[in-house]
Amino acid sequence: MAAHLLLALTGCFAEYTPEVQVLPDERPGAVAPDRDNGEGSWLTDQARTYGVVAGLAIYDDDLGFAGMEGPTCEVDLISGDLGTDVLVDESGQSEVEGSDGVHALVRTAQGLYVYTHQSVRNASRMIATGFVADAELYAVSGVGLLDAGLVDGGLVAMQRTGEGCELGWMDVDPTLAPRTALPWAPDEVVMLDTAACASSMAVDPETGRVWLSGERILGVTPDAVVELDVGGDLLAWDGAVQRLYVAERGQPRIEAWTADGAQAFSATAPDGVVALGALGGSGGVVVVSASAAAGSVLALDGQTGALWGARSFSMGMGEVERVVSSPSGETLALVSDEARIFSVSR
Repeated sequence: MAAHLLLALTGCFAEYTPEVQVLPDERPGAVAPDRDNGEGSWLTDQARTYGVVAGLAIYDDDLGFAGMEGPTCEVDLISGDLGTDVLVDESGQSEVEGSDGVHALVRTAQGLYVYTHQSVRNASRMIATGFVADAELYAVSGVGLLDAGLVDGGLVAMQRTGEGCELGWMDVDPTLAPRTALPWAPDEVVMLDTAACASSMAVDPETGRVWLSGERILGVTPDAVVELDVGGDLLAWDGAVQRLYVAERGQPRIEAWTADGAQAFSATAPDGVVALGALGGSGGVVVVSASAAAGSVLALDGQTGALWGARSFSMGMGEVERVVSSPSGETLALVSDEARIFSVSR
């Protein structure tokens, strides 16, 4: 099935209104940082995007790519301005699934698309390589495509089948010409039971292992399955320190586990956790916790779990769905139906 790639130059422009910073959390029992960073100095407001944001990829500390209601949009992370937009196909909203610092993976009802860092800077070369399944498979995959991620040399995707769902790993020829459309033809497939179909994914791009949420976390490769003695529905893989961060939405506990199934540390947030994410290549995790009245953003060391940054907010943290970081860990975005972008100082 051919990919319909349409370029447009309208619809992705917005202005940023600075937000008044709230003092760090001083409620009784709140955890203080290991060192005094000053009033929120570790996390400084930088920009904000408005409009529907369905995922965000950050390539470096000044450029990102956001899924919007229809197109995907280039984002200036310093100003929050949205630039050139690209409608990858005509199926409607696109969602940015993630980035490895060089590529961004975008999912629509018709397929998966990969953008490269260099091509985003040049709108005429925006589409690097498109992954579009054939008509027979994708007649149902608009509903059946559950999740996807980038791995070294290709991608991995979870798709619904008649008996449950499957994980497929597909290698991609790096010499493919721009705007190439490929059928979905995984090289390796692992069948999963029905319960796993509701799982969220965290991907280790180096090994290709997929971590699946649930009552027990599973680490799946084509050759083996690792089961961790912990459950949760919020997962993030940190390749810098080889840790999987785990939390249960609405509960305050955060845990870190090694790839071979050993617990590295556990910590407790001031309120229930709503989102978490690895902090680039710096070896750490950012945790967003929230109550009805307030919220906190916490930064923990990925090796020890030591708290080195904390900032509280008066409202809005409960709506955060994703924590996204630049490869350096110096730019951070909290994504809900907008993206709030911060600079990080450690």
